This record gives sequence, C-alpha cells and structure tokens, in this order.
Amino acid sequence: MHQPHAMNETRGKPKLARSLLQPMPLIVLGHPFGETLQEWQTGVPVDCGKPWQREAIDAAVKRGPHPTARAAGAIALVHEDVAYQIKAGFSKIALWDDIKDNLQPTFKISPVAVIPQAGRRGRIILDLSFAVRLEQKLIGQRKPGAILQDAVNDTTVPLAPKKPVREIGKVLPRLLEFMAGAPAGQKILLSKADLSDGFWRIIIKEAARWNFCYVMPDPPGAPIRIVVPSALQMGWMESPQYFCTATETGRDFIQWLVDQNIDCPPHPLEKFMLPQDLVGTIGPDEPAPTDEADDGTSSINVYVDDYILAVVEDAARTLLRRITRATLYGVHSIFPPPEITNHKGGKDSISIKKLEKGDATFMTKKLVLGFMLDGKERTVRLPLEKAEKIDTELQRLLKKSRVPSKRFLSITGKVSNATRILPAAKGLMTPCTRQCEEPQK
Repeated sequence: MHQPHAMNETRGKPKLARSLLQPMPLIVLGHPFGETLQEWQTGVPVDCGKPWQREAIDAAVKRGPHPTARAAGAIALVHEDVAYQIKAGFSKIALWDDIKDNLQPTFKISPVAVIPQAGRRGRIILDLSFAVRLEQKLIGQRKPGAILQDAVNDTTVPLAPKKPVREIGKVLPRLLEFMAGAPAGQKILLSKADLSDGFWRIIIKEAARWNFCYVMPDPPGAPIRIVVPSALQMGWMESPQYFCTATETGRDFIQWLVDQNIDCPPHPLEKFMLPQDLVGTIGPDEPAPTDEADDGTSSINVYVDDYILAVVEDAARTLLRRITRATLYGVHSIFPPPEITNHKGGKDSISIKKLEKGDATFMTKKLVLGFMLDGKERTVRLPLEKAEKIDTELQRLLKKSRVPSKRFLSITGKVSNATRILPAAKGLMTPCTRQCEEPQK
C-alpha cells in the first residue's frame, strides 16, 4: 500500500486538486481502465449537443426549479445541499444578472427537483430529461406548450464506456448464486460499504460544466441565482456509466488483492466491519487443524456506489479480515481520503455515517438492494413493510374497474422488481408489461 506522503507527492498537483478521482499508480499501470481514469482526473468528456438559442435559455430560467423543489422544506434541503457542495468544491453559484449578458456557449438550464423518500430526506436530482417549452398564455390551459429546446439528455452524445455499468444487473443474481452454492452448514456473512458523495467525486471538463446549470429555489422576489456544478450530476444519462467505470475498477482491484492472498495492514475503518477480536490483528492467531482446513469463499460486488460483500470464513479466520482490508484500501486506491486529496471540507469516500449505523458490519442478515438476505438460513425475501405496502395496493386496485396509468406503472414496477427473487413469477407479469407498452390514453 502507498504511504500517505508518497501518495501526496503524486496526487497533490494543483491542476488535479479538485479531482477526487485519483487512482493509484498500480491501478493506472495494471488495469484496462487505469489510464482512462487517470485522464478523467481533469474531467470526463462531455457533449450535450449544440448551443441553446437565447429564447430557450430565457424560458428555462423563467421556469426555474421543478415544483417539487419550491416547497418550504424542499427549498431548505436544496440550500443546505448546495452550501455543502460549494464548501466542498463541487459547485459554484452566480447571480443571473451578473452573467446573463455574457453566457458561455455551453450554457443550459434544467430544473432541479426533490424526490420524496419514505423515512428519509428527499433525494435531489437535476431533471435533465425536461424539455424547454413555450409558456401557455391562456389561464387554465393544461396542454403543454410547443417544445423550444430538447432536453439535455435527449441531445447528449454518449461518450462514456458502456460495459462496466452493465455489471450492476448481475449483482443480485450473483449473490443469490453464491448463497445457493456455498458449503452446507456454513454461515454466510454479509456487508455493504457505501460511498459518500457518489457522482460528485468525478468532475467534468471545465468548459462543459455550464451544460448542467440550474436555478436555485429561492423565495419569490429574490435575485435569481444560478448553480454551476463542477461534477457529475444525478439525472444525467452518462453519470452512471462514468461512475461505474471507476467503482468497477475498484472492485477488480479488491478482487485482485484477495486472489493474491495479500494481507493488507490494519485499516482505521475496519473496526466498523470486523468482529472486535479480529480488529488490528496480523496473521492467523493459530494455524488451522489440518483435518479442518478450509480456504473459505467469497463474492465481491459493487452496485454503483455500494460495495456488497458475502463471505464464508476460512478455518484460520483470515479471509474476512483480508476482504475487509482489501475493500477499504481498494476504495481508497480509487477515491483517496481527504487527508491525501487535500480536499478541505470534504468527506471520506467511504461513508462514515453508514459505517457508524452498522451497514458495513459483517452479519448473517443484511438488507441488500431492497431485499433481506439471510446467510444462515439461505433465504431471501422482501422486507415485511415493503411486502405489506405492495399487498395493500394490489388489494385496492383489484376493487377498481379503471386505474390511472401512473399508478398502474408504479405497482407494475414494484411487483416486477419483487420477481427478481422469484423467477417463476416473471411470466405472470407479461399481461401487465404489455399493457404498460400500450400508448397512454
């Protein structure tokens, strides 16, 4: 592992100071995407199409944030979020009156939205699928106006690698296959290590940042403020592809460390993942008896920004420790901690908040990708609360002769997702899927 001082020497150049994607030299030299990630340190390439006409820009600014971001609670949430982004160097803010007469050629405006989440703070997303339309002048006119400008996502030219992001669809099947094939009588220990700040850890080219501007939700009459992000945005069609290229590279490095039987030195964060008797230990406490020798087995996966681990411990009790440390060092080998990146006001790339909640602690039961996995009983199920909500909604819909399209699409999506753990039920969804494909009336 690189020592902090050595890593600072190679990563501390001023032109890279704002980039939190800083792959270590071993990855740059040894991984197929290593050199690509190194190039992205100065920003990923972006092509969001031709410059917008002034009429479209003015209409988008006048439209402002999505209605979901204008409620008092949502405004406070966005303000808090943007304040952190500015402090951490992920965004800048400008007054519209100061820039409107000298706009950058790539300047585009999309509405920021706040998606409600049960039991959690709302999720902030930049709606880059929102086209700019003419404002309807007739009061009460519900039909949308003519399109002045296609949405940013519709005009984006795909440039990001496509292969890494496809791996996320294999994570749950891979985990279920591992659980089914693990040695009988052995406990499967599960862990989920989340990354903090997600897409923001990868910046975009300086000139391209104006493609992702949005109007800050402020009280009526306040000066119009424009947020200019410097990093990938949730809502842009290319963000998952770019980000998954980095996290999948990290997963490959973790797998390599494990496959090479490299016992990394103790890591400061391992206390949140390992049983206390293994924290800080080096080498096996006692050699495993020859008649009980067992190398253990594991499944190492990443789903966008969640590193999901499944382990059957070896007889010498070294595998769990090696995988834990490989994961922590592996993540930091792609997204180093603030003391190495000199990121003032920033968070560790591994979410400390989630670690403290126990999300990454190895246990036999773990909520993974919306399903409750049991590594002792070898079962998988929907959480009871989620299953009851689906059941209640189905019972209500069965009593109706007509259902709004949006509601039908919602329940179809939820039931379809549930069939991921019950393949035999997929065929039952065919009539619903076909109905969803019909033009909405």
